[in-house]
Amino acid sequence: MRGPPGPGGLGRGAGGCGRHPRDLPASGRHPARGPGDGQPGRRPRRRRAPRAGGRGLPAGHRPARPGRRPGDPRGLLQKTQRPADQARPADAGAGLHALRPQPVPGLRPERQREDAQGPVEPGDEDDGVVKARIATSPLPRSPRSRAQTGSGGLKLRVGPGWVLIALVSAACLPANAATAPVAPPARSTAPVFVSPTPWPPSSAAPSLPSPHLPTATLPPSPTPAPVSPTAEPEITLLFTGDINPARCVYQMARDAGDMALPYRPLADVLQSADLTIGSLDASISDYNPPSPCAEFHRNLLAPAETVQGLQFAGFDLLAAATNHIKDCGLVRGCDHESLLETLSNLRAAGIEPVGAGPNLAEAAAPVIVEVRGVRFAFLAFTAINGEVWADEAAPGAAPFLKEVYVDAVRRARDEADVVVALPHWGREFTGQITWEQALGADALVDAGARLVVGNNPHHVQGVETYPNGAVVAYALGNFVFDQQWSDGTVFTVQGLLLRARFRGATLQGVDLIPIHIYDNFQPRLAPPAEAAQILRDVEASLQTRPRAASP
Repeated sequence: MRGPPGPGGLGRGAGGCGRHPRDLPASGRHPARGPGDGQPGRRPRRRRAPRAGGRGLPAGHRPARPGRRPGDPRGLLQKTQRPADQARPADAGAGLHALRPQPVPGLRPERQREDAQGPVEPGDEDDGVVKARIATSPLPRSPRSRAQTGSGGLKLRVGPGWVLIALVSAACLPANAATAPVAPPARSTAPVFVSPTPWPPSSAAPSLPSPHLPTATLPPSPTPAPVSPTAEPEITLLFTGDINPARCVYQMARDAGDMALPYRPLADVLQSADLTIGSLDASISDYNPPSPCAEFHRNLLAPAETVQGLQFAGFDLLAAATNHIKDCGLVRGCDHESLLETLSNLRAAGIEPVGAGPNLAEAAAPVIVEVRGVRFAFLAFTAINGEVWADEAAPGAAPFLKEVYVDAVRRARDEADVVVALPHWGREFTGQITWEQALGADALVDAGARLVVGNNPHHVQGVETYPNGAVVAYALGNFVFDQQWSDGTVFTVQGLLLRARFRGATLQGVDLIPIHIYDNFQPRLAPPAEAAQILRDVEASLQTRPRAASP
């Protein structure tokens, strides 16, 4: 049953965002669960006749932001690339066998600076960032993918299920504390939003053109000339943890007169990837007064101007299937308006929301982005707070129900080369992985997801590789959030950036980059000693993953 409204007007199903574990019920240190937390709740009905067009957007759909290059409406050509003289250091480590769901062992830094207590400052030649590198075996490709790109992709010299881990020091990332991103070199090809087939499809709707990329057909020749293989493009995706631009984060930015202030130290890192994806754990709307700067006020509404900071940081997509996407600030009863304004405000800034929409069909439809000929399909779902779920006619977030997410992943797999799932799941303030997460991860990977990046616990959780090369990161912790009460057992001021490296449509591996959120709500690269501790927490979390048959 749904619990009584909390201080911010949400029921128990909204979760304890902002609450210290000491204030939570003793059983499991987690708020009583409501719909969406693994308990029976309302089930959204499938829409029979969805609106045609899907969630993707054609290139040039949105107006260009100020200062952007002509022909680049989303500004993705402006992202910073790694300077040629900053070569990545050689990886160190040994191959380690990882049978699903065996934890990734051996996460230890190549070097530690035990006396490092603060953020890494520019100009200190001995400072650096510690990160974990996980390299996967090449992913099996569908016949369509092979027809488009060929089979000449990079093959790692490791068998299926093997994991290569190395911790490298800091030449691979620029120093933080930068006040503004450096003007980047232009990209040869910008990502393009593509219109997917609507989900679920209408039986009465006319057949749509094939979403497959066009291929050239050469006439047969009795003596075909040898064809030189074309190198597949290198593509990087960067993921962050939970983002809350409301409450005290907004007050700090407002007082400073700079909505980009929380994101400035790591803006160059965020902008270094081809696509940057975050998790929006709030709503962004001027419909009601914003949430006050009260750390335990659980209704997270940020003013529309806060989207300027997300735009500055370089986010391309934000998972909007979160338990706070309908929050209304100090006033109740604005759920639909708050959500719809959030989606509109993000799109006006050139940021595509994933996993929410005016009905279930659009909320569960993929956002498909093409980067240098490779199509990536992004899907997001929430298992927390059934009150925010979309249904046939009501706006909301895509529910994390197996009949919804498995079908959505399978359909997205037919329209894209790579499927990325962004679930909002798990218990808050703990590294322990739940049954819902473990079984959900298996189902997502079996359905065709090749990268699963979860959030919601506000605490880092385990990262594992599957025998087919898929990678699941259960939670990346916080990124920009005003939960500053880490007490030695709960680490809400720590998180991870996850950088996924692709060669064409083949996932080569991921980099885990530890971060620390300081008192001004600014995340920075964690110093080596703390980074090593964060990576140990990732390993310890994976050891809690349920491994036997479900009770």
